[in-house]
Parts: sequence; C-alpha cells; structure tokens
Amino acid sequence: MKTINRIFILIIAAAALTACNELKYKDLFEQTDYFVEQLETTYQSYGLAGGEPRYTSDREYRIMPIGRLINVRKEKLDGGPSYEELKDILKSHYKGDKRVNDVFINGYGTIMIDCRN
Repeated sequence: MKTINRIFILIIAAAALTACNELKYKDLFEQTDYFVEQLETTYQSYGLAGGEPRYTSDREYRIMPIGRLINVRKEKLDGGPSYEELKDILKSHYKGDKRVNDVFINGYGTIMIDCRN
C-alpha cells in the first residue's frame, strides 16, 4: 500500500513540474510555436537572411527563424536555465510534434529548433 501511495505522489509531482514549465515558459512557447506554425502554413522557408526576430515579453529570449530552423537565444545571461536545460525544456514541449524534427544546441551555443523536411 505504501508503494502505491509513493508512486501516486511521484506521478502527481511529475505532472505538477510539467505544468510549472508550461506556465513559466508560456511566452517562450507562444513565440516559438508562432514560427513553427508559420513554417507549416505560410512559409516554405525564411531564407538565409531569416525573418524578423521576436522577443518574449520580458525580453529574456530572442527567437529568430533562419531557413527552416528557429534560433532561440538568451538575452539575459545572468540567471535562468542553462542552454542545456532550455534545450530539454523545448524538447519536452515539442515531443510528439511532427513539425519539429529536433531541438539541439548549435555550434555557437544557442538553441535551434529544426523544422526541416
């Protein structure tokens, strides 16, 4: 019985943490989702020059499409999640989304959301 209670508590805790990420990064997800959706419905590609960057309301992140990739860069270097943690957060957000192939850290250390066909 104790084991069942522990499993139940762990499931509730995991769901709460996931919900916290959804709330905490809601603005970031809205901005990245905008570009992912645009690549699905409006644009074939943003080209080499890319599109106009968007920022989260707190200006903590800059999101900019380039070709069929979406770059996410931290504007504030102090505090917040590391790029490794941010990659995991975005990977979790796009898990199961067929429009996104991968989320990775590029050679310059920022995050790329890969929407290439």
